[in-house]
Amino acid sequence: MITSFTQTSIAAAVLAGASLAQSVVTLSPVQDTTLYQNATGSVANGSGTRVFIGRNSGGGGGGSANSRRRAIVQFDVAAALPAGAVVVDAALELTVEQTSATQPTTAFAHRVTSAWLEGSVVAQGSGGGGGPAVAGESTWLHRDYPNVLWASAGGDFDPTPSFTVQLPLVGPTASAPTAALVADVQAWADNPTSNHGWLLKTDELQPTTARRCWSREASSGQPKLTISYMLPGSVGLFGQRCPVAGATQDFSLGVGGNGGPVTGGATVGLFYVTGPTNSLGATIFSLGIEPAGVQLFGGCAGYLRAPLIPGSTFVTDASGTATAAVTIPIGAPSVLLAAQGVALDPSPVGFTLSNAALILPQ
Repeated sequence: MITSFTQTSIAAAVLAGASLAQSVVTLSPVQDTTLYQNATGSVANGSGTRVFIGRNSGGGGGGSANSRRRAIVQFDVAAALPAGAVVVDAALELTVEQTSATQPTTAFAHRVTSAWLEGSVVAQGSGGGGGPAVAGESTWLHRDYPNVLWASAGGDFDPTPSFTVQLPLVGPTASAPTAALVADVQAWADNPTSNHGWLLKTDELQPTTARRCWSREASSGQPKLTISYMLPGSVGLFGQRCPVAGATQDFSLGVGGNGGPVTGGATVGLFYVTGPTNSLGATIFSLGIEPAGVQLFGGCAGYLRAPLIPGSTFVTDASGTATAAVTIPIGAPSVLLAAQGVALDPSPVGFTLSNAALILPQ
């Protein structure tokens, strides 16, 4: 995730004048509902205080024992992000209220490909069996009950999940970052008409996996989508710093502009601190960031995407400090440039990595 400059040990003077990237917004859904497996598509719960994910252990609501439940949720990304925003991180948060399961399970989030409606039905009790559908509801068979059908029963969605969410037996949970999750959010920011939200389902092979989660209508624990983004002309930091062998500190990278927006011809400073002492290092660049990171060894991940672009070398001093810089070419497009430092150290793998710096030219 994006870290703030105050979380690093870099002196404030180093960062003076930088246009920071730590813009974070948290969204509530504009609609959510549950699709209850049902032969006639006559069960709904669009305005209930819970959504359900998984296979239940009994019937109810016209369903059958071990029938499937799928939640769909939509956020108005375009209304929340300014024009030109580049999404660098995102996470979906859910809260499990109850389950009859005895083990955690995984929910897969698939991008929905057709428009749907939340509706007004509030099912009785906790909502596990749904309630009688009325016009304007989404059901297992309908995206607009009773006349507009999904192309496939159970919802229209990309068969490849964008990300996963680990569902506990009770309590809050959040998705891990993936490039596909970030891509979905970016696409919805750029093209709002493509935004139909995500459908959340388990593998649906095992019975008694259903989770009862709070919906947007609940008084607490509602689903949330947290988005971190940058605007053209800004710089920022991303990811975790890696440990330095034989020391208690982590290898830290800071980034600073020249007092204004980063444009073509500007020089951006890169500032390494608490790295391996008296060591040879180099800055590596890529176009774009890998939100999940690539785990290289314990406590250390690389955040750059292939192809990697070699930069200049540097030598740290006796305190593990070094400086570097990158000059933005004139006419460079507003494409996210990521940088990460690598330095030799006496660890078994022979090197360590800094966190990543992000530069988005204007």
